Amino acid sequence: QLKDGWYVSEGEDPQLLLISDQTHSPEGKVEIQFSLELGSIDLAPVLYVSHGYEGHITEFQIQKCEVGINKFQLTLPTHTNYIRFDPIDGPGQFNITSFTIREMY
Repeated sequence: QLKDGWYVSEGEDPQLLLISDQTHSPEGKVEIQFSLELGSIDLAPVLYVSHGYEGHITEFQIQKCEVGINKFQLTLPTHTNYIRFDPIDGPGQFNITSFTIREMY
């Protein structure tokens, strides 16, 4: 991360591990909202969700995504271990100004 808050990806697979401030990781139907700025590369966001006792990975390609605020719903697997966010798929600069996952009951 640069001093101005931007991140620099130097490889083909930049990854951000999302840490929950709740006592458990989100699961089931959720609403995800994030704000994203790009410097020098196209947007290709993917969420990787590790779940279950053996750590299976489920991939969610985020199709309708653009610079600025993005909001969508999806269903996460039960027993979520961690969620990883890959905003771009190559070298470049990006800035995530907010990222929220809210469980929908």
